[in-house]
Amino acid sequence: MTTLTYTRTRLHDAISALCDPTWHNHHPLPSRYDQLQDAKANPATSGHTTTPPASMIPAQIDALMLAKLIDERTTTITRGARIKSTTGRLQWLTTQKWRPQDIETLEAITAEISSWTKAIDDFFAPNPKFFTAACPQCGHAHAYHRRNDGERVKVQALAITVDKGAWCNHCHQTWTGEQQLMILAAQIA
Repeated sequence: MTTLTYTRTRLHDAISALCDPTWHNHHPLPSRYDQLQDAKANPATSGHTTTPPASMIPAQIDALMLAKLIDERTTTITRGARIKSTTGRLQWLTTQKWRPQDIETLEAITAEISSWTKAIDDFFAPNPKFFTAACPQCGHAHAYHRRNDGERVKVQALAITVDKGAWCNHCHQTWTGEQQLMILAAQIA
């Protein structure tokens, strides 16, 4: 059985992950939410942009849409808060008196806030590079993906990024670490 104290701690942690400054190599960076706000005006900061200014427009739109979603949902979740900023409203949630019967509601709010943090992390993640070879696990060279606009698109099955390693978009097999990546390289060579 989940306790109220545990649930409140999880809510606090989810809000901190979204709203508190982050650290990289012992240097403070703006919060994920603030980085998203910056990307609305300066999309070159996201992993989505690579070259010409025209490629920045989709990143700007994605940042605007995600920020709008977070702001609107926060306003809905925090009805009654007299704070204007989204981060202030979210932090206000941690100061409220909650009852044991509120646990289910708090868990739903925590899951939603955590999903925003993941969406921001995904937004700033570098775009993957794709292999033309078939996945050695499932044998598929292609997979189908749904874009944010709902359109189903065909993509290469095998993808790789520096931070995540390699994965198959069809069977979801992953290869992480230098040794596993070397094995994958030998299998698709």
